[in-house]
Amino acid sequence: MNPYRYRVSLRLRHRDADLSLIGARLGEALATAGSVHRIAGSPRVTPKGTPLPGTYRESTWSADLTPGPQRDSREQDLESFLAERLQALSPHANALRALRETNGEAAFFIGLFCDGNSGLVLTPELMTQTAGLGIALGFDIYPPDRVTN
Repeated sequence: MNPYRYRVSLRLRHRDADLSLIGARLGEALATAGSVHRIAGSPRVTPKGTPLPGTYRESTWSADLTPGPQRDSREQDLESFLAERLQALSPHANALRALRETNGEAAFFIGLFCDGNSGLVLTPELMTQTAGLGIALGFDIYPPDRVTN
């Protein structure tokens, strides 16, 4: 299979809960450099803090798990990357389940960047681990940049 590149973030959503505590615990477990946290009902702002009209409709927390350049599958494939992160999150299974039981969501947001026909396989073991923690997998697949003549 052709190599690919990827980016991964962990995203939490809830209609009204403050996700700062669970986010801090998960961020620490994953050794993230930083996160973005918004609370439902709080005033909207740009990433630089400039006020925007309205308030946030839901609470969110997200952390980039692949800071820096896109990861290259020749250095570490996506499956092994996810397996490492799932292992780090496993001590927090109860908190992740509690989030889902109150209609919250947790998901790995995965951006896949392919220069041609590429593929990857997520094993049943990895999917069982992911489902056991109640974490969804969301993919955005980006084709190669088009060259215009």
